[in-house]
Amino acid sequence: MRSDEISKEEREFLSLMTRNLRKARREGAIIGGAYMFCVLTMLYVAIAKLGLLHPVSALCYGGVAVVALDAYRRFFKQP
Repeated sequence: MRSDEISKEEREFLSLMTRNLRKARREGAIIGGAYMFCVLTMLYVAIAKLGLLHPVSALCYGGVAVVALDAYRRFFKQP
């Protein structure tokens, strides 16, 4: 067997890994989009609708902080 030949099992394994990688990227993009939508919605409500110094805006800012910290914990910290 030559070094450039791949067995059927290895080919199936690589195909499975490729599919899982593509699936993980799609799911990551969906989750990232949901986080971004949530943050932008809270900032829109806080800034455009209520004003920068409105008391309810503080709740929106807190929500943005919680979502940002959760995203950081999920995506950037090592397990």
